[in-house]
This record gives sequence, C-alpha cells and structure tokens, in this order.
Amino acid sequence: AHVDSRLVFYPRRWGISEGLRVNLGDGITVTVISCCLARMMSGETTSISAADIPEAVPLRRAIFLYLVPGLIITASFAILSPVLNRHWGVDPFLCFTAALVPWAVYTIRHILRHGVVGNRFALERLTRYAAPLPGWKTIPLVLGCVVGMLALFTASNAVLAPFHRLFKDRLPVWHFDALSYSRAIAEGSLLQGYSTVQLVAVFFALNGIIGIIAPLIEELYFTGYLFSRTERTFGRLHLLAHSFFFALYHWFTIWLLPARLLSIWPMFLVAKKYRSLYLTMLIHCSVNLLGSLGLTIEIARVLAGRLR
Repeated sequence: AHVDSRLVFYPRRWGISEGLRVNLGDGITVTVISCCLARMMSGETTSISAADIPEAVPLRRAIFLYLVPGLIITASFAILSPVLNRHWGVDPFLCFTAALVPWAVYTIRHILRHGVVGNRFALERLTRYAAPLPGWKTIPLVLGCVVGMLALFTASNAVLAPFHRLFKDRLPVWHFDALSYSRAIAEGSLLQGYSTVQLVAVFFALNGIIGIIAPLIEELYFTGYLFSRTERTFGRLHLLAHSFFFALYHWFTIWLLPARLLSIWPMFLVAKKYRSLYLTMLIHCSVNLLGSLGLTIEIARVLAGRLR
C-alpha cells in the first residue's frame, strides 16, 4: 500500500510544530513506547508496506544521523554537569540523566517524523524490522544474546583495562565512569553525604531511564529508523558499519569503543536475521538492567538500611 507523504504530520495535540518543537510533558515518549509494546504483545500489523521506506540514506547523511545524538549528549553533559555537580552537589550520574533530555527531543523528533501516519504511530512506517517476536525462539534468543554480549563486554574490558585508564585518569571530577562509579558505591565512598532523596533518584534513573526508556528510544532510532535505511548505504559492511557507528555514538565514554564494538554486534545480527525490532528492544533493555544489577542492589541495600 502506498502512503502519501502528505499524510505524515505531527498532531498539534502532541505539541509539535513543523517538526521543531517537542513538548515532553504531553507524554510523547510514553505514547510511542506504549504503542510499540502493545503491538509487540498483540502481533498486530498494518497495511503499510516496507516499500514505503526509503531504501538508502546518503553516506554523509547516515554518518551525521549516527553521530549527532551522541554529540548532543556529550555537549549537554559537559555544560550541565560542572554546574550541577560543583555548585549544587548533584550526583554525576543524575547530571548525565539530565543531559539525555535534549537527546530525547532530537531522536523522538526523527522517530515521529518517519513513524506517524495520519494521527497514529505505525512501526511499519518507521522500519522494515517490524516482524513480530519469533514465538518460542524469543526466550533462548534473548537469553543467549544477553549472556553473550555481557560476557564479551566483560572480557573486553578486562583485556583493555590499561587502554581505559589512559582516558579515565584524565576525566574531570564532574564526569563519571560506570565501572569506577559502581566500585565507589560498593566501597561506600560515594554514598557518604548523599541524601535519601538523591539515592532514590539515582535508583530510579538507573533502572527506569537508563534501563528501559533510553534503550527503547535508542532501538527505535538506531535499529528502527537508521538500520532500515542504511542496508544499501553500507552494502555488505552493513552489520559492521552499524555496530561501529552505534558504538562510536557513545562519545561520552569513548574509551569503551572497542569493548562496545566487540559486544553489541550479536544484537544487530539477531535483528538482521529475524527482522524484528522487538527482539532488540528486549535484548537491549535486559543488557542495561543486568549490567547495572550490582549497583542497583547496593543502592537498594543502603536505602533499606536507612529506612529501618
């Protein structure tokens, strides 16, 4: 079915005017993610054809679309964190979470621009990777991919530890490194002086935003929007190029580029084989949540001790 491009517009009730202004207070993120989750569970499809999705994005534009979101996060973090951390004592991780707001505005704008048909969001308009979950294969695929990715990431970090220190030893005090951050919390050094309110905020930011919301937006943008449109752009190098640029997009922890590149390709391999964005959503959220499980447990333990 052909979809007239004139039908793709931003409803005024969503607070978007000409694709430039986004009112996050109206629940855009919740609307899009809820729609995708409902469709994932129901297996519902639409009459929109994959032929309506552009087959290729020019190389220069593709690189721009891959890297700009990471530059937005890095610039926002570099501007916000020194002020919030030094003057108000806000935890660096919460400063980083605040820096995700302009990133979310940028990525959601692209998701809605290419995924809204009429007045509703249609995943088939956004991506060619809209196949439903592969039935009974879902659980072993997700578990195998998650275990493999975490194992590769952990092993890579161990091997590349000297390389990481070249960067981490030069980080400003307002920056944070997830591994050092976790170690400091486990030793109790980072929790001293933290209010209960700030600990609760870190706990929910770690699990709600970094664990669920951020990876879902990333999957909609990178796997949904970009992966579909760069198959012909990169040709036979599509999987490798997408993995590389997704790893490079994390400018704010650039020292983890080799570890990320070695560990994330299984997720995109699964996406390419099964043409299912829903699979990568489950895998990505699981990796983020499990990767920070130790930190989550430690914060929960400290909070429980304070509430006794």
